Amino acid sequence: DDVAINQSIAVAAEKRGIPVNIADDPGGSEFILPARFSKGDLTVAVATGGVNPAVAAMVRDAIEKELPDQWQIFLKIAGNLRARLLTSSSRSAYNQQVLQNFVRHGVLTMIENLDVAGIDQLLEAEFGKG
Repeated sequence: DDVAINQSIAVAAEKRGIPVNIADDPGGSEFILPARFSKGDLTVAVATGGVNPAVAAMVRDAIEKELPDQWQIFLKIAGNLRARLLTSSSRSAYNQQVLQNFVRHGVLTMIENLDVAGIDQLLEAEFGKG
């Protein structure tokens, strides 16, 4: 790790229009690389704005350890709802409210317990039969 070499590489990259990330110089970087993990289609990213990437990695690991698999299944349900029943992006506040209601009414526990009838009741309460 040579500061002068890193700087000359950054200058050369910038001249060519290549975005630059200098791991030990967040102020000299054009973008950051968050600590991230994925579970299925769900991706979680944590960043510290370059202040301390090691802390971002620790937070990422803690979240990954605690995030239950039910969120992946809920994401699939939410994706299907969005495609079939929820409104266009112009009504995103309504869509968000519907999904928050599902979480508030225990959909994650229902998923964990494979309570299909409970999930069906939530859907029917929100959207009616059909």
